[in-house]
This record gives sequence, structure tokens and C-alpha cells, in this order.
Amino acid sequence: MFPAQRLVEAVGEGDFVFECRPLTRSTEGTIDEKVLGSMRPAAVFVNVGRAGTVQEEALYRHLAAHPDFRAALDVWWHEDFAGGRLDQKFPFAELPNLVGTPHSAGFGPGVEAYVLDRALRNLARFFSGEEPQYIVDRSEYDRSSP
Repeated sequence: MFPAQRLVEAVGEGDFVFECRPLTRSTEGTIDEKVLGSMRPAAVFVNVGRAGTVQEEALYRHLAAHPDFRAALDVWWHEDFAGGRLDQKFPFAELPNLVGTPHSAGFGPGVEAYVLDRALRNLARFFSGEEPQYIVDRSEYDRSSP
């Protein structure tokens, strides 16, 4: 485990780096050129969190310049679910060292039942006067304020 301030050091330790953080004011764009450059040359970077934690251009350029480095993305910077499209500013699909999926990693056997169970338990806690679990700091998600 590494604190956020040691992100560059942390990613240099693994052959596989999994990004699963939420997109907040403190995580937005933190996977940048410096962080990608500190990863091992043949590392595999997997993003199942939020695309916005990664600088799109930096990842594209790093993949294009380092053919032994690989990435697997299940999140995209420009998702249009209503239109059924995942757009990108860079031709990621042309890169041989990238695998992409259409933001579907969170779905699997038992996931819906698990999430529903947690939500119902939390509602029961709330209505019985107990503190709900999994409370987030909403200010971390409001990128319009400093």
C-alpha cells in the first residue's frame, strides 16, 4: 500500500498496475506522462476505474512510443451510452498494445444482487436511525469548486 503522494513510486513496483480509483478532484489526471514513464517498460496498465484519472494524450503517446508496454481499458474519456458510442481523440484502436472493452467490467454473475443487497441494508440502517455505510465526501466529486 502506498499513499497518494507516492503514486510515482507505487506504479514502478508492479508488472501489472490496476487503476480503479474514483474520479474526484484529487485523482483527476493524476496518471500523467511522469507516472506512465515510471512504470516498468513491459508493464500492463489496466484501467477499470474512471478514464478521467488518466491523461488521454499521455497514455496514447506512451503506448505508441513503448511497444512493450501494454494497456487494457474498460473506461473511456468520451462515452455516449445513449448513442452507443465510445469516442476518443486519439486512434487507440490502431495500437497493437491496447485492449479495450466497452465499459463492461463491472458486470458479472451476482453483481446486481450484491449491489442491491448493500443498498437495501444501507436503507435499513438509515431508517432505523443508524449511520449509513459508504458515505462519500461530496465535495471531492464537485470539480466546479476549488
